[in-house]
Amino acid sequence: MFEDDNRVQQGMRYLSERYGGREWVERIDVQRLNIACTENCVIGQLEGDYNEARGRFNFGDSKMCDLGLLVLGEQRSPQVLAAYDILTIDWRRAIFRQRMELMQERAANRAMPVAVREEESVEDLVCV
Repeated sequence: MFEDDNRVQQGMRYLSERYGGREWVERIDVQRLNIACTENCVIGQLEGDYNEARGRFNFGDSKMCDLGLLVLGEQRSPQVLAAYDILTIDWRRAIFRQRMELMQERAANRAMPVAVREEESVEDLVCV
């Protein structure tokens, strides 16, 4: 499972770079999430069509596997299906962690003043 978690972290980093931030995790329906299903996997949920997205990403199977988005092997074998289940669990955990971090950051930012100009007094400060 550690290897899968590593791949998921690489996938999370890639997607955050691709989408310009970590907020993409909020677009994932974790109840539907299933890495083995092209409609319900991370890429399917973000891009709509897994196969078209792979073409746009210009990734082969090996790269998709490195990012925790694909399991190589006979796709309907019990071993591969079990690997997809583990990968799905790892993605759910990573997405929940990311969402919690985003919520904590937003909560902390709301407690801080937005800006202070020289002409403003403490009473003029507005919290977000």
